[in-house]
Amino acid sequence: MALWSILSAPLFVSSDLRIIRTESKKILLNRRAIAINQDSLGNLGQEILVIGQVHIWRKSILPTGSFALAIFYLDIFAGPSKVSVKLVDIAIRSAAVFNITESFSGVNYGLYKPWHTLDCEVNPTGALLFEIIAVS
Repeated sequence: MALWSILSAPLFVSSDLRIIRTESKKILLNRRAIAINQDSLGNLGQEILVIGQVHIWRKSILPTGSFALAIFYLDIFAGPSKVSVKLVDIAIRSAAVFNITESFSGVNYGLYKPWHTLDCEVNPTGALLFEIIAVS
């Protein structure tokens, strides 16, 4: 779902939505992920950084100067991976301050400046999807 959101792609689900598991339905109906996918800028996200088996994708979204960020961990055998990345190192520097929220959990990471480091942990074969909203 995170990759779908970043790529602004149509979503095809080959499952009977009347009997889908609650957890799966929650992911498919996530308003934040849908909003990132359907952002009116219509931009396609791009992979911007690879660190081992961690892949980071970025997409410009509205309001102006804001971004969606997807972090994927492709390892299937290891434990969770800690990821630390400075916003400026992934070309997120269009505003003085950003409010960062993880889209699936709804956890607000707080306010960040471009030189601050985003620290997170991604499960094997997992993904995190962040809304990075410019506030000034």
